[in-house]
Amino acid sequence: TKVMRDSLGSLATWLAPLALGPKSYGELENAMKMALVQGLYEAKDIHKVAGKYVGKVTNLERKNCVALQRMPPDEFENLLHPIFQEDEWILVLLGGVLGVIV
Repeated sequence: TKVMRDSLGSLATWLAPLALGPKSYGELENAMKMALVQGLYEAKDIHKVAGKYVGKVTNLERKNCVALQRMPPDEFENLLHPIFQEDEWILVLLGGVLGVIV
C-alpha cells in the first residue's frame, strides 16, 4: 500500500511480504498506520508548522496578494460580503446614527 511504499520504498514493499509472510506483513502494515495516526494526534501544533512551510514553499501569501489586487471591485465586494453579512444590520444602524450626528 501507499503507506508502506512511502515508508519502506518500492523494492522493500515488494520483498517484505515474501520475507515476512502475508499475515506478518499485514500486521506490520497496520502497526505502521496506527503509529502514523498516533504520531499525528500527538503532534498537536503540526498544522502551524505545516502551514508556515506550505506558505513559504508555494509563495501563497504573495500570490493571494497579487490576485486580490487584480480583482475587480465588484468581485472583491462579493468576496467580503459573506464575512460582514451577519453583522450588516449593526453596520447599517451605526452608519445611520453617525449620519444623523454629523
